[in-house]
Amino acid sequence: MDEHIGPFCIVLGDDGKIILDYIAPIIYLTAAVLMIPIIFMFIRARIKEKLNIPTRVFCMTLSYFCIQLITCILFLIWVRSECHNGEISIILLPIAQFIFTTQMMILIGLWFYRLYATYRSVPALELRKHTIITFTIFYLVTWISYQVTSVLYGIYPVPGGIIETLYTYSVILVLILIITLVSLYIYKMYGVYRIDITDGQTLLIVIRKTALLTFVSVSATFLFFVVLQIGLQYYAETYPIAALIHMSDVYTNALCVFLSYKQFDEYYYRLCGFCDSKCIQKCVGNKHVKNVQEMRNSIQITAPKTKLDGVPSADSNSDIRKTVDVVIK
Repeated sequence: MDEHIGPFCIVLGDDGKIILDYIAPIIYLTAAVLMIPIIFMFIRARIKEKLNIPTRVFCMTLSYFCIQLITCILFLIWVRSECHNGEISIILLPIAQFIFTTQMMILIGLWFYRLYATYRSVPALELRKHTIITFTIFYLVTWISYQVTSVLYGIYPVPGGIIETLYTYSVILVLILIITLVSLYIYKMYGVYRIDITDGQTLLIVIRKTALLTFVSVSATFLFFVVLQIGLQYYAETYPIAALIHMSDVYTNALCVFLSYKQFDEYYYRLCGFCDSKCIQKCVGNKHVKNVQEMRNSIQITAPKTKLDGVPSADSNSDIRKTVDVVIK
């Protein structure tokens, strides 16, 4: 193998130089640039004391955003070196793969924790112990297999080899994990509207917002994996699309985490207001839409202090309506 050419440049053939030198770098650079405003606004909100969350939660979230930014930068450097410096690209790709898989699995774990934290104050809907244990075991097995095979595939990207086969199986495990998480959210969402909590509008808003952002985030991830598997068979034809969806997935995940904090509700309703209203119509009914929309503009919602911002907590024996504190302006 030519030391000045990386393995993916060889796989892509004559189109590799154009794709890896121009198309892919623009995609990765755009994602990196778009990450900067999210990080800036998150830090500014904290400095101005608008983001009233525990320090550890702030540090964890900020670290997640920085990992996303580093992911974009590493892939940018990698594609630029792939057709010019094979030694650097071979070193960078496994590192980029490791960081990317880490942030992705952290995100899936975060959305599962938010599911658990949202419903733990609702005895009729809280996650059962066996569900938590089963999902956690499957989650850890998937994480280990996906991360190990991703790094190995970054080191030995041989088409049709045993490493690629193992990597494909690990991706299938991630897809099953995502489908399981989405199914849990859908099941709990329908459960919410089978019980009488129409007066607990704060709880409904938290549930609906968390579910909607999770659906958007995991859908982007699911789409990326589907395109990735197609790309393993038709790499030259699908790589630009895969690169675009890859960075769209990274940015969408970061944006959804950013919007999940109640301090950024203004941005959430600007970007997701239409889908949020449609969600109300489907799940609650048209007669409640006007009331909920009026409530957004006419009241200030305050929830009890939480371990996870945006998720109300209450004693498990308390009535659902007691978990909601609505203060009229």
